[in-house]
Amino acid sequence: MAEAPPDEPPNPAPEHEHLTPDEQDSAQRGHTSEDPLKLDDDRAASLLELQTLTITEVLDQDSRPTFVIDLDPDEGITIGAKRIWPVFCNSALRTHELLLDAVLGCAPQDAETPHAVANDAAVDTTYEDFSSWATGVTKFDNSKDVFPLSFTYRDMLWTGSTVRQRWRLISGNLITATSSRPASPSLSKETSDQRHIDQQVTAAQTDVSVSTAGTTLFSSTKQHALSSQTSNLNKTAGTSSDETGSTSTSARLHLATPEKAVADWTVPNLKGILSAHIAYARTVAWENTPLGPLNQWSREFRQTVNLVMGNPFPAALFWGSDLTMLYNEAYAAEVAGNKHPSLMGTGFSGPFSELWDGVSGIFAECARTGVSIRKEDDYLPIERHGFLEETFYSWSWTPLYGGTSRILGFYNAPFETTQSVLHQRRTKTINKVGENVARAKSIKQFWKLLMESFEDNHFDIPFALLYSVVDAEDDNESSVSSGSTMSLKSCHFEGSLGIPEGHRAAPKQLDLKRSRDGFIPAFRESMRTREPTLLHTRDGTLPEELLEGIDWRGFGDPCKQAIIFPVRPTNGENVLAFLMLGISPRRFYDDGYKSFTSMLNRQMSTSLASFMLYEDEVKKSRDLAEAAALEQENLTQQLLLQTSRMRRMTELSPLGMYLVSPDGVLREGNDRYFEMTGHPRDVMYEMSFMEQIEDGSKKTMLEGWERLLKKLRVQPVDLHGESIDYWVMATAQPEFAPRKDGGTKLSVILMDLEMPNMDGLTCVGVIRKMQNDGTIRGHVPVIAVTANVRDEQVAAARRSGMDDVVSKPFRIPDLMKKVEALLGTVAGVGPNIVGA
Repeated sequence: MAEAPPDEPPNPAPEHEHLTPDEQDSAQRGHTSEDPLKLDDDRAASLLELQTLTITEVLDQDSRPTFVIDLDPDEGITIGAKRIWPVFCNSALRTHELLLDAVLGCAPQDAETPHAVANDAAVDTTYEDFSSWATGVTKFDNSKDVFPLSFTYRDMLWTGSTVRQRWRLISGNLITATSSRPASPSLSKETSDQRHIDQQVTAAQTDVSVSTAGTTLFSSTKQHALSSQTSNLNKTAGTSSDETGSTSTSARLHLATPEKAVADWTVPNLKGILSAHIAYARTVAWENTPLGPLNQWSREFRQTVNLVMGNPFPAALFWGSDLTMLYNEAYAAEVAGNKHPSLMGTGFSGPFSELWDGVSGIFAECARTGVSIRKEDDYLPIERHGFLEETFYSWSWTPLYGGTSRILGFYNAPFETTQSVLHQRRTKTINKVGENVARAKSIKQFWKLLMESFEDNHFDIPFALLYSVVDAEDDNESSVSSGSTMSLKSCHFEGSLGIPEGHRAAPKQLDLKRSRDGFIPAFRESMRTREPTLLHTRDGTLPEELLEGIDWRGFGDPCKQAIIFPVRPTNGENVLAFLMLGISPRRFYDDGYKSFTSMLNRQMSTSLASFMLYEDEVKKSRDLAEAAALEQENLTQQLLLQTSRMRRMTELSPLGMYLVSPDGVLREGNDRYFEMTGHPRDVMYEMSFMEQIEDGSKKTMLEGWERLLKKLRVQPVDLHGESIDYWVMATAQPEFAPRKDGGTKLSVILMDLEMPNMDGLTCVGVIRKMQNDGTIRGHVPVIAVTANVRDEQVAAARRSGMDDVVSKPFRIPDLMKKVEALLGTVAGVGPNIVGA
């Protein structure tokens, strides 16, 4: 509704009542000669420009919460709707979400008053009254104006006006503690009391000051009194009951002005504490960027940049067609690196130019479709620490519209996953080393499979070089080094990755002591320390002239660092090889890289130790097989010799002699036998020789045959818990053992191989010599007693003349089995045992 001019008197003079309104205005201005309301050309032009403004643009700049309702003249006269359906809400109302929900009737029942609720009916009635007032029209004229002219709701004094009998404009004004306001007839006493408390809350909250440090302070007296009143009101109106023990807690949060943080860092006058990053952002000459000066940023854009700056995780904003950057403190520390602060306010044509080829397609796709894009473990080369760095990010791009239907910019939230990706890639390499070398059957094949394990990891291993260490006098290159001294060692080339054949850094053979070629000086240092050695071009330990001509793997950039591993098994000190690996030129040799090289070194050492044990077992088996074959050959030769001697003896003997198998088959006989018995030479079957025996003698012959077949055994001693006696002759001086054996008939000798003065192998040699020269009559069994029962020790004992070997400690039953086996021809006689 139209209002009177500010300077119009409330009661015009009676003498002007007969004049027209224009004449009355002229009279009230004192009948001046020049009318101040008459527009000149400049003001007329300004008026025309003013008329181009839209009503929504004007209302959006109003600080009062305002909304517009369409009364729809086609619907006729109504008494007011139960809900308010505005066609427009200005920015002040849209940003106040709680108040907007209250206007639309979407607020929960307990949201009508912050601290107490009288009852559900009162709340519903209050909103219905406000809705009826806002949408109601008069029934007696066509003005469709509101009635009454103002209404109190949610501690706001609402006023309204109607334009063109259709558009209802309603604005709210905050009621201060001293304001007089008309109360709605439907408000209950409890609600009025609550609003009185809310007015004090508002008054207390507006009484703030900012110290020099930016800390918000409240008046302690006023705050304490307010808290007491609010607490008492909550106890009265709340739903908790001490008698029943049940409680009801509202899932709401009271939002207010923050004490420390800055709500909007783009405004001229700030309240709160500024971080160093935001303080720097305010000093940026934004007027020289496509974003323009701070004071010209739109409300929507300011909300977006405040969201970015307030995010504790890395976040950046790319705005406009130039993709001008604005980012928060976490982004500067974790993503931008040393590109900050020059990166702020620039686009991809500035410090981030190296990224454009990788992200341009993503921006174009997001701008075309308007759909957010998400990338996991995306490779991103960034030059943020003085070199182009290999990094990986999981990030997203979200298009921003800024209150329009067009995409105005993009919100980017990156999270660095570099360490996770590198760890997975390096762990895969380490596992492959273990899988590959486990298939090796020779040391030569071991080195070959080791180099094949590095072929797929181009980025962490730009080049690799492997030399085996062998004895210089050994012509067999596949053998391994037998000692740690480098005076008689040579290095043989086993393979390389990225280094061409014939390159000066990879000669086929190197003298570990005297040569200066290749990386021999670094090899010698690594062999001395027995630990991985880091080389660098900066200090000359990695000669740059040796790196020329290398076909760099991965990124194709020359390495500045390399590491040498002295490869040795975990159970040995001998260095068996030198492995040299290049360090990625796009990564620091940081803790992650050190962990990778340490785990790789451990994997190689463990695998090499397993292979060496396997090779030892194979060698032992091969030696035993060769020894068994040799022994069999010797026995065969001895058998042939004995057979030849026997044949010559039987041929010359005047007696008939023949050989019968245990089955009774005639195997062989001399001529005299066949002549005397008449046994046919071509008929030989089981017991055929019995055909030549007289019938009266066959019984005696069969009894003798059965006696021959009977196996003689020593009766074992019954050890069913009964005490038995064993007589053992022992000597503390093994050199006297042979004399004791010569004077006493002994059944078996137990001899310790680790005797101090004369070891067991020497002692048994003396015994066997005495047997050969007749000092000792017959064979005396000797059982070796030792704690070392390796195959080579057992073989050595048997070669020296020992009949058997028993390991310490031993059980008596186990020992008796060996004694019984040696004394099988003696029945029922307890053994006499001498211990030496």
